[in-house]
Amino acid sequence: MSDIAKKIEQLVFVTPEVTVGTFVMPNSADCLPLTGAISATQTPSYTDSPEMNSTRGLQARFQDGLVAGELSLTCLMNINAAGTPPRGAVLLTSLMGTETVNAGVDVQYLQAAKKPSFSVAYRKGHATYYVSGAVTTELKLTMADKKGAADFNFTGKFLKQITVGDDSVATLSSAAQAVVSVTDASRFMVGGYVQNKACAAASGLADSNTDLGYKIITVDLINNELTLADNLAYDWAVSEEVIGFLPAKSSGGTPLKKKDANLLLGGVEGVPTNFDLTISESVVVIENEMTSSPYPTEYVEDTRKISGSYKVYFRKDQSANLIADNDGLERELKLTLGPVGSNQLVMTLPRVPQETAKVEENGPALVLANTYNALETNGDDSASLKFI
Repeated sequence: MSDIAKKIEQLVFVTPEVTVGTFVMPNSADCLPLTGAISATQTPSYTDSPEMNSTRGLQARFQDGLVAGELSLTCLMNINAAGTPPRGAVLLTSLMGTETVNAGVDVQYLQAAKKPSFSVAYRKGHATYYVSGAVTTELKLTMADKKGAADFNFTGKFLKQITVGDDSVATLSSAAQAVVSVTDASRFMVGGYVQNKACAAASGLADSNTDLGYKIITVDLINNELTLADNLAYDWAVSEEVIGFLPAKSSGGTPLKKKDANLLLGGVEGVPTNFDLTISESVVVIENEMTSSPYPTEYVEDTRKISGSYKVYFRKDQSANLIADNDGLERELKLTLGPVGSNQLVMTLPRVPQETAKVEENGPALVLANTYNALETNGDDSASLKFI
């Protein structure tokens, strides 16, 4: 039987952190409705040795301190009842800065000077990953038609990633002890979490430390042994699978559909054919501090930019879009996703200066291509998101 990993078999959870960079294990409700592959990379770099030794070859390479990791994922923003955060709310809170829940009414995401961090736990292929100190740096929403659900693409940075590969028990590992014998300990990292996927001593169910996972505190590469933070609840028999722990998958909420999108420009229906929005909330990760850890330990919030574009058919009443207003005309841009009379997402940009549109061809018709940039009103208020 083939054991080649399949790209569709991906499972992702996100949860807020109490302390930046300290991993928090998610629960089942933190599961994301993923629509595109998750990517979380933190690649080591190396510096060649400058040593001269009467030879033309390279003598050695030295691993450098790790730089910030790069995170990217695309998911649905499944909406729940009014006053209940949507799926993926953690990503929005980190992007904007604050989350305000008004029970039974709405949930608002407003901009703030500080951006909170979150942890990510996910499975991809034959490995499980644990990411800490993650922060959302960009949200991109693109709608080029009225088909299907709206995809929300998030990118971000993170401080640390731990990887746990799939393996099996090499020799009997006894209950009430904290040492597990595996076939290849190099597949595991300290700080990861493991479980016995189908433990015979537990009647074939998983032994997952009562859904907490067994945290790895040491890895012995010579004896191929893992030392865990807690004793095993059951015997782990030879050849039973040892894999990374994740909570059970869950689902919920209603996807936001592109057919239910409505754009208002200064209170007037915009009737776009294409629309995209990018909220960029950049951060700078501190990577040059010399500490006992090879990982970066902190990030600093940087500049914010909100921009996008939309297209409309070139009708007579759209002619004004060809002339940039010299008086600096500003309009509120409001995008609503969700059917009228039901739960919705309302994205508001209160100050959007008018810009000159370009005429483009679209089959037999002409369209006006508009670009925009959002401005602040009183500081940290160039955009708001509200789930009602």
